[in-house]
Amino acid sequence: MIYILRIISIILMYLGLFNGSICTLFILREFYYDRRLHTSLNFLIIIIFTTDCIRALICAPFESFVLIYSWNITLNYCQEEEVNTIKSYLIILNFCRLTMSIRSFFNVMQPFGFVAIAYERLRTIVQRNGNLNLNNIQQQRECIRLKYIIIWISLNILLGISAGLYQGITYSPSNTCYNYSSRSSDIAMIIRIFSILTAALISGIIYGKIFFIVKNTVTPIINTINNSTTRQKNRLIDMRKKDFRLAKNTFILFLSFFLCRIPLVIIIFVSLIINQQSNITRCYLEELTNFSFQLTFLGTITDPIAYIYTQPILKQKFIRFITFCCKNTNQNPIEH
Repeated sequence: MIYILRIISIILMYLGLFNGSICTLFILREFYYDRRLHTSLNFLIIIIFTTDCIRALICAPFESFVLIYSWNITLNYCQEEEVNTIKSYLIILNFCRLTMSIRSFFNVMQPFGFVAIAYERLRTIVQRNGNLNLNNIQQQRECIRLKYIIIWISLNILLGISAGLYQGITYSPSNTCYNYSSRSSDIAMIIRIFSILTAALISGIIYGKIFFIVKNTVTPIINTINNSTTRQKNRLIDMRKKDFRLAKNTFILFLSFFLCRIPLVIIIFVSLIINQQSNITRCYLEELTNFSFQLTFLGTITDPIAYIYTQPILKQKFIRFITFCCKNTNQNPIEH
């Protein structure tokens, strides 16, 4: 089982690194050249995608090194009474400490980025629905609110750095290079779970408010319009459809991000609840927890793909890009 989990972990890491990076670079290029994408919401989304790629770029080499070089250590010592044998391998120990700190940094920082994305979508829909019915010039001026976005990003980074430093300082190693169950490691795990669940709850409430606003603001207006104003009625119906589509697009990203983290939350809950653990039980729980961290690399792939799929312009360009790459790959070299 350990062999299979570690092989799948390495595959997931490098799939996330290469495929996620390709999709993110494509989105960055389109964001740079297409001014229609220059909005505060897209700016936040691209930051999330970029940090995912940075995480994969940093973590994949270190974590694959640890998974390979601690392979025999885990197998040989899982049933021993002393599970801290990895302490004698200083290189692996330091790499474990580094990867755990990086994980904590991103697991605390990234979820709150989706709270900002949900809020930006709510703000856009409220503006369009009439409370802040802005004209095109005003909407362009409101396009990128860098001041507030930078403040929010800075706060998230500070929270992530604090969690990462705490994880590195209090790291208690075990033979699976996860974290030996102790009071300090339990607190670090609780911080991660709290960040993920809190961000998911707040984002869920915001999306609930978005759908409530769309349904209860536009529908009553449509019902009060008589048949002589068909043009205005159709315009409001189109606006309502557009609002639902925009909310659905970012909600898909929200689901893609947090669904990849559900196994991590469940396994950490289980490991926190089970206090009395035999050595072999502890080893497998730690191995499963470590594997659940690798599942988050799926988000590096699914998030950019979901974003491209929900953007018609990007979807068409991306299909042409993939088709072009496949044709060039399959084209046989000319023999002289």
